[in-house]
Amino acid sequence: MTSFLARVALIAMLFSLSCLSAIAQVSISTPPPHSQIINNQRVSKKAQKLLKAQQKANSLNNTANKATQKLSKLSYFGDSLQNLTLLSKRRRDSLHWKNLYFGGDFGLSVGGKQVFVNVSPLIGFKLSDKFSIGGGSVFQYLRTQVILIDPQGLNIKQTAQTLIYGGRGFTRLFLHKSFFAQADAELINVQLPTTDGNKIRHWVPGAWAGAGYNFDIGRGMGINLIISYNFLYKEGKSPYTSPLDVRLGIQF
Repeated sequence: MTSFLARVALIAMLFSLSCLSAIAQVSISTPPPHSQIINNQRVSKKAQKLLKAQQKANSLNNTANKATQKLSKLSYFGDSLQNLTLLSKRRRDSLHWKNLYFGGDFGLSVGGKQVFVNVSPLIGFKLSDKFSIGGGSVFQYLRTQVILIDPQGLNIKQTAQTLIYGGRGFTRLFLHKSFFAQADAELINVQLPTTDGNKIRHWVPGAWAGAGYNFDIGRGMGINLIISYNFLYKEGKSPYTSPLDVRLGIQF
């Protein structure tokens, strides 16, 4: 009987030790639920940080692409501006000093009771090989004898002198080699005497049309002989003695 009880006690002890060992193994191999939750939260935060970093990288990439597009547009604009500048420079070069010419009408006439001095410089611009435009100033001195009629019908001789000044513009078209046609518009200020002995100044318009010939004397210089007619000529008001005028000028 005693041996039976001893065996039962030994079996009970071994069973208890086996249960304790199993419980210990379960407690060591299986982590507590709270630790697992903390680890999951850490993994989730790292994933969120990685996602935000990826979003920032994508945003920076888009910004870089937009900047590249703007730089490309600026580069295209810069190239266009450079091309426009080169084109403008070529046009300026083509319309440079070689298209300009200078000259004028210079003359001195002394005969009878009249003295006439003409200094009228001009500047022209060649729009093509045959057509040009230009303008200039008019400075003339005239001293002559005029005959005035007083209210009683008597002729009065007076010596009149006047300084004539004004301006003019012209167009010139070469028709064949050195032969050209020319039209001038002129406005000059003239001082003329009156029957009561006074002197008054007034503006006198002129519309000239005619033809000319250029005598080439070398080194880009020439002498122009121009015959023209003044369609606005009025006797007694114009300083010219006739509507037909012959002018001799120089050009360089």
